[in-house]
Amino acid sequence: MRKKLLLALTGVIVICLGILIKVFAPPTFSYLKDFTHLKFPFGTKLATSSDNGEYISATIELPKHEIDHFLEMNHLPSQTAKDKINLSKCQAKQMLRIEISRQSGELNLQVFYPDPAGKSPCE
Repeated sequence: MRKKLLLALTGVIVICLGILIKVFAPPTFSYLKDFTHLKFPFGTKLATSSDNGEYISATIELPKHEIDHFLEMNHLPSQTAKDKINLSKCQAKQMLRIEISRQSGELNLQVFYPDPAGKSPCE
């Protein structure tokens, strides 16, 4: 009896840990592409990502020669800035803030969610 209880308790703990890891795991590159509907050129890599429940923050490495192609693919305005490109885009009740370094190809992305009442950060 005691052995069965211990086994059942261990199973519950393992399941709870699995759920916690899934909930608090940083977003994957695949998730970011699906969630934001952004298209990325070949050779793009996810460097870091986090989700604090209010917004997703990610650093993405774009190939430098593909920056303008990324802007075109996502219908973002091309900017002639020499170093930094700063953009905001609202879509499907979420706000995307994008900052791209032309020198390094580093793209910093923030995705803001609607508030608990459902109000879009774009409003």
